[in-house]
Amino acid sequence: METWAGAFHSACCHGACFRCLAKWVDTHVPACCNEQILRIPCIEPGCRKFMPQPVVFHVSELARAFSRGLDRVWENNPLLNNDCMELCQVCCSYIGPLLVHGGQAACEGCVGKWVDGQLLKCRQLRRVECMAFNLQDVLPEEVVLLTSKQARILSRAQRNPLYPPAVQVDCPQFGCCGIGYLGAETIMCFICEHQWDAPLAACEEYAGDMQAETLKIKMCPQCNVAIEKNGGCDHMTCRCGHEFWWSTLLPYRSRR
Repeated sequence: METWAGAFHSACCHGACFRCLAKWVDTHVPACCNEQILRIPCIEPGCRKFMPQPVVFHVSELARAFSRGLDRVWENNPLLNNDCMELCQVCCSYIGPLLVHGGQAACEGCVGKWVDGQLLKCRQLRRVECMAFNLQDVLPEEVVLLTSKQARILSRAQRNPLYPPAVQVDCPQFGCCGIGYLGAETIMCFICEHQWDAPLAACEEYAGDMQAETLKIKMCPQCNVAIEKNGGCDHMTCRCGHEFWWSTLLPYRSRR
């Protein structure tokens, strides 16, 4: 099925007829829409390779339409070379508009894989190095967020106003760039969802800080009983059963 062997697309010998390939591609396009990247896995069960883009475009009009829509999302990006359909210099499989930075041109999929690898080293969105060799520069943050799902999740977790950097801890799982929050006995990573026990000293320090900074009393919006908060997250549950956000007193979830 694949004719080029490389770091991202290694050749495999799997194949299928035109009709089966078209049905396979059309089935996977909705998931590509959610991820905003056109990458179709090989049709062979258990194979971890991806179908080359020329084959995907050849068998599926739905994939071609999605690709045209995805290109329009990128057309205002100053790094995008949208003048013609070009071959990615990294995977040599994707054909379409490429991101160009520091003389290196690559498709959104390859840039995203590069970003994921850089996040493992620094976990900082503004410190993702350019793909070009011998260039001391960083990728713009909008490109990092556009090409990497992990970067988008990490960005939301790092910028949560309820959990400042002082209570954010790195995930201990090898190969994961995620973070979790102190404030409970168990911490969960927002990317890989790995859970681990929080250090006792860190829990005590966090509880002390929260007690010193957030000790206050508010009235339940439903039953008007006085509630004292001396720690924990922003989600509150009154003894009457009403759930609400402590900071805004708005309902925690809408009820039908």
